[in-house]
Amino acid sequence: MKNRLVFAIIAGILELQAGCILDPIGVRRAPNPQVILQAFLTPDAPADSVVLRTTIPSEEYYVWIDLAAYAISGANVVITNRGQAYMLAERRPGTYGNSSLIARSGERYDIEVTFPPGHRFEGKRITAHTTVPERIHVSYSLAPSQVVKGVKSLNDLVFPKQLADPDKFGITSEDTPFSLSWNKSAYAEGCIVGTSAVDTSGTGLLRTRSFNEWKDGNMADPSVRQYHKKMGYVVMPDSLQADIYWLLFMFGGAYDVAVIAADTAYYDYFASVASGPAGQSGSDADFGIVSNVKGGTGVFGSYAADTVRAFIKDDDWLPSEHQ
Repeated sequence: MKNRLVFAIIAGILELQAGCILDPIGVRRAPNPQVILQAFLTPDAPADSVVLRTTIPSEEYYVWIDLAAYAISGANVVITNRGQAYMLAERRPGTYGNSSLIARSGERYDIEVTFPPGHRFEGKRITAHTTVPERIHVSYSLAPSQVVKGVKSLNDLVFPKQLADPDKFGITSEDTPFSLSWNKSAYAEGCIVGTSAVDTSGTGLLRTRSFNEWKDGNMADPSVRQYHKKMGYVVMPDSLQADIYWLLFMFGGAYDVAVIAADTAYYDYFASVASGPAGQSGSDADFGIVSNVKGGTGVFGSYAADTVRAFIKDDDWLPSEHQ
C-alpha cells in the first residue's frame, strides 16, 4: 500500500470527538472566527490536500458536523521549494493542491496564504514551513504468547476472549500480540503508531461495552462505527520500536497498522493533542495545542509512513455475529 494512502487511513488516530485529531486546534476563545491551516506532505506524493477552514464554534463542536461548512474559499496559497513558487488551485471548497509539486525527503517547503481584496480575511498572512522526513521501513515480531499458540503470521492473530471485558486490560500477558520496529528517519522528530480497521461494517465487535452499544442501536450509526475504527499513540522521540496492544483493535477482521515518522510540527501537534492538560477536549476553543502556523493556527507538517496488514480472528466469541 502506498504511503500516501496509509496516512489517509491513519489520519484519524485518537478520534476522541467528532472531527478530532486533525481538527483539534489550540486557540483562545475569540469573538471572530480564526483561520486554520491544515496540511501534510509525504515523500513522492503531490501537495494536493492543503485545507483552510475557520474555527468551529465551541457550542457546535460536539455535534457531528460537516467541516465543509467551515471551508475558506478564494485564498491565494503558495508553496515554495528551492526558490521556486508553486501556486495551489482550489480543488474543492477550502482544499487546495498542485499535482506538479511532488514532495521530496530532506527538503524544506514554505507555505504562504494570503487573501485578495474584499475577502473576509483580507489583510491576513499565514505562513509555516516543514522539512520532509526520510522514508522508513517497518517490520514486525510476534509476541511469545502468540508463538506458543502456533501463530505464524499477522494473519493468524486470535483475540483473547478474556479481554472482551475492558476491566481486564493490563492484568494479563495476552495484552501484546506483536511489536513493530523501524529504521531511524532523518528530519523526523518522533513517531506515531496507529491501527485502522479496513472495510468493517461494524459487526464482529471485540468488546462487551461496544456490543451493548450495538444492541442499543448506537453502533448502527456509520459515523459512530467510523469513530471506533482508528486508534493510536505517540512513541517517544528516540524509540525505534513499539508494542502493539489488543486495546488498539475494536473489530474482528483486517487492519492496517502504521508507523508515521513525523516532522517536528506534526509530532508536537499530535503529542500536544494526545497528552494535553486534563480535561482538554481537542475542540477549536481549547488552549494548549502546539501549532507552527504564524498568522493563524493549525499545522503545516510532513511525515514518512509504512504499514503492515494484520487480520484479527475471534475466539469463537464475537456475539454481534451471532445475533
